[in-house]
Amino acid sequence: MSVAVPAKKGDRELSFPKETIREMDTCLDDWNLMTYDMMNRRDSKTAHHAGSAVIKDVVDYYHMDGVVDKKKM
Repeated sequence: MSVAVPAKKGDRELSFPKETIREMDTCLDDWNLMTYDMMNRRDSKTAHHAGSAVIKDVVDYYHMDGVVDKKKM
């Protein structure tokens, strides 16, 4: 089973706190990180949709102390 999760900081922290990620990971095979959604209609200025710094930040958030194995992302 897989899940598609937000990359945008405010969206991911609101929807997926560390405890929730830990619980979800026990039953998931794959995590699809939506790194294209770093900017949306609620933003008042243009931002990046991707890039190595953005992607590293998102991977690090979901990996937090080994919560999600990077091989699953």
